[in-house]
Amino acid sequence: MPIDIDQVKKEVAKTSKKKSDHLKVIKTNNDLENDKKVKNLKKEYKYSKDLEFWEWKENESNGKTTTRLTFVYLRCYNFLQSNGFCRHEILGRDYLFVNILNKKVIEKQPYQIKDYVMGFLRKLGDEKVLEMMFKGGKSYLGNDSLSNLEIKKLTFNRSTRSIQYFYFKNKVWEISSGGIKTIRYDQLPAYVWDTKIKNEDPELIKNPLFTIKKKNNKFDLAFTDQDKGDFLNYLVNTSRMYWREEEKRELTDVESYEQNLSFINKVTAIGYLLHTYRDEAKSWAVVAMDIKESEVGESNGGTGKSLLGKAIARMLNTFYMDGKNRKLFDNPHLYHGLDERTDYVFFDDVRIDFDFEHLYPFITGVVTVNPKNGKPYTIPGEDVPKTFITTNHALKGNGDSDNRRQFLVSFADYYHRKRTPFDEFGRILLSEAWNKDQWSEFYNTMALCVQYYLKFGKVDANIDNLERRKQRQFIGELFLSWAEEYFSDTDKFNIELKKMDLHMDFKNKVGHYQEKYYPITRFKKCLKLYCIYNGYMFNPDNLDKDGSPGEDIKRNGTEYFIISRPKEVDHQPAPDQPKQKDLPF
Repeated sequence: MPIDIDQVKKEVAKTSKKKSDHLKVIKTNNDLENDKKVKNLKKEYKYSKDLEFWEWKENESNGKTTTRLTFVYLRCYNFLQSNGFCRHEILGRDYLFVNILNKKVIEKQPYQIKDYVMGFLRKLGDEKVLEMMFKGGKSYLGNDSLSNLEIKKLTFNRSTRSIQYFYFKNKVWEISSGGIKTIRYDQLPAYVWDTKIKNEDPELIKNPLFTIKKKNNKFDLAFTDQDKGDFLNYLVNTSRMYWREEEKRELTDVESYEQNLSFINKVTAIGYLLHTYRDEAKSWAVVAMDIKESEVGESNGGTGKSLLGKAIARMLNTFYMDGKNRKLFDNPHLYHGLDERTDYVFFDDVRIDFDFEHLYPFITGVVTVNPKNGKPYTIPGEDVPKTFITTNHALKGNGDSDNRRQFLVSFADYYHRKRTPFDEFGRILLSEAWNKDQWSEFYNTMALCVQYYLKFGKVDANIDNLERRKQRQFIGELFLSWAEEYFSDTDKFNIELKKMDLHMDFKNKVGHYQEKYYPITRFKKCLKLYCIYNGYMFNPDNLDKDGSPGEDIKRNGTEYFIISRPKEVDHQPAPDQPKQKDLPF
């Protein structure tokens, strides 16, 4: 049978058309799949054809044309910058690599930026581009290459004299003396470091956990009926200086008020530390001390002071210092790592010989940081972090210079070695043992602390007790023991005593090894302070109007002291506490 050529041609054409149609369907499906990938990618990345940082280039050699995949640096930088990556100028280093997401700024290391690019390419699914990056990624996205990213001096959101912000996962609390409200991140005028953002979204409790009012220079404290939560109960308990009496009888109004004042003292101290605005006229180091008086060198401890420091660290970018380190201030790089992002320096459990003067720059000046393997830099006053100190001893110091720089916070001994917060609540505070409600109550309590600090400022409490501890610290147990014995003889009161005779008696009692710690100038200061400590009068005929120790009594080159008890003289009794300027520590 002869072959019909025309029919064969028709069949071939028909088959070819089917194949062509099939290929078109495959191509269309691939395009649709690619379009879907690109559409999904654009939800997560800023991506377009002009941001593709790879291209195929043709090369002709010996009459042959080959294609090669190449990396395009400029487009890669554009891709990264379009997705919020840049460099940010910062103290102590030339810059940081950062990623900006809405108002949030996240520090990134070069390897993290590379991982970001590789993650994008994996989702794009082009194996050849991925292979190119695997081969040359170290060169394409190394530190030197990324230094070509745009550099910016970003402006960050700051608290003001009257406003403080708490940053949470999806919202911001704006705190003022009038209350607390929730705002969105897009309502902020500037950026926020991600390290300042808590990865939680607590609910703002409409009915505040407690209220503080002030009338006629007295405070009124009231708690709502709702559960206080662990942290607020802890603050209350550490203010219960009369807890032993509470177990036996009802407290007097004066005792109850003193305990309430101790609580308010803590509230305003916490609020001060959490208020990141720096006011030169209101700048202190917060010092947490046990209110119970003890012998010098004896450590009560366990009263919950460090727990407060850790609670504040949950809220702020914190620089922790081990106060037990004997050579703390001998380290030339002590503040390595401190920069303008640091909100708070926590000196925990400082030693009895801690020199408070080292902290003056944190309170009244600017702080110079000497980093390891870097040039020293200075943190300007508005960015200097606030400081919190916990101590089982009174701090030694320099009289009024130190006193005006300290915000003293008193801790009762409700918690002690035989009763801890864990014993009280059955769980570790500020830990994963807390549920959502406990954390919400914690954040609400902290916000109220800021609100009442902004409203009332620094509130002192139990200063007499704390000052007595400081007085005893300066006097020392050695001097105190001698003085108690010497003045147990009532004939020593209300008569002129030669300064040198007293000093000689002291040296004879304590011995040569100890006398060197009490030269004549310190001996006199200790004697003045001993009088204040016991309610005696030093040189009563020359008393200052405020009841402070009187002027010197000198005749013919000899100095005399007169020590009197209030009932033995006609003068008005000296107040419990003289003006701080006269305390010699």
